[in-house]
Amino acid sequence: RKNQGTGGGFDIHEFLSGKQPIQTHSSNDPNVECKADVITDLTDNSASVTRYLQLRFRANVHNMRQRLQPVYLSAVFTNLRTSNTNGGKYNSMTLTYRGNSQYSSEVITYQNGSCAVFSVKNTRDNPPSRPPLSTIEVRFRSNSEGNEPACLEAAMKFAETYARGHPPMKLLLPNCLTKALEKGTEK
Repeated sequence: RKNQGTGGGFDIHEFLSGKQPIQTHSSNDPNVECKADVITDLTDNSASVTRYLQLRFRANVHNMRQRLQPVYLSAVFTNLRTSNTNGGKYNSMTLTYRGNSQYSSEVITYQNGSCAVFSVKNTRDNPPSRPPLSTIEVRFRSNSEGNEPACLEAAMKFAETYARGHPPMKLLLPNCLTKALEKGTEK
């Protein structure tokens, strides 16, 4: 069992491996309504990620909602916030669009079974003059029954403490993963 900390001993490759998609349960990014990742082409130090994302945004005085869209990303695993090589395990990944412009940097700050808390520096859609948006997200590997895993409660407690006054909120679309997987099979 992995436990809380700031980067030591966590294994992003282990968390991403497996056949089930990864769903974002909670985020303190106010624009995210739905986020689910499908991992393919996983190697020791990289992966292909299809991130299904639905955002909301304000246009004038009305809240607008984007449709659920796939974003095709490449992940390269790295070690951040560690003074050693972490025993050959990686605790973070840099995500880029397939055209190589940066999308985000994501670090595991807590890992317990099929649940993890990520600290995300998001450059998605930011002009170069603005600093990246920093968020905390609770993610879990989905199971075939569609139930939330038992490890979510402990992950949420850690995230609430780690986020220092800006705890992640549960995303509004409970059937996000189902929609993402349906969209993924439409190709």
